[in-house]
Amino acid sequence: MSDIAAHLEPLFGPSGDAEAVQRLSTHAVISHVPAGARLFASGDVCENFVIVASGHARVQISTRTGRDITLFRLGPGQACALTTSCLLSESPYYAEGIAETDLDIVTIPSKAFRDVLAASPGLMHGLLEDYAARIAGLTSLVDRLTSRDLDTELADLILAQQDDKGVVSMSHRAMADELGTAREVVSRKLKEMERAKVVKLGRGRLTVTDDNALKRRRERS
Repeated sequence: MSDIAAHLEPLFGPSGDAEAVQRLSTHAVISHVPAGARLFASGDVCENFVIVASGHARVQISTRTGRDITLFRLGPGQACALTTSCLLSESPYYAEGIAETDLDIVTIPSKAFRDVLAASPGLMHGLLEDYAARIAGLTSLVDRLTSRDLDTELADLILAQQDDKGVVSMSHRAMADELGTAREVVSRKLKEMERAKVVKLGRGRLTVTDDNALKRRRERS
């Protein structure tokens, strides 16, 4: 098996169509993308099917108020559901992809991808299963945004992002973007936590001073 085919296996391997995976790999190339780079922007034409080989990326959409909402993230062996949708429907992107870390990505030209996919029901099934999982994630996001509890979400975010010293290296803006809300809302809630001696705020970071109180705050919300 080629190195590129090995990167395709996590997504397409369960299909059992090893020959089709190998055909895909003959059209694919691996590219390096530095952290912070834009993978695609709203309005761009989708020219390649993309799988993350290493690193992490996020797909986000900008609201009319200028806030960015993260739709989903991608890790090794995962394909972008938005790219899949735009490629198969031949429609432009309506969101943007950002490299959160240095990335290695596998790209397959759209025509070659469609040709191999059309000849392999197994590959199509594997792709649709991955697409369905991504849509389920987006459905959960919509549910969270329409019936949300920001106190719980902010507490969850802090607990998830703190290092072994209780430090969270994120600005208020970054937290707001992660949660899909306004920076002012996050700042107000963090000030409340600081007054309750749950966290200590700093420039571009905060320190958890009472981990148990933060967990209780989350559970009460």
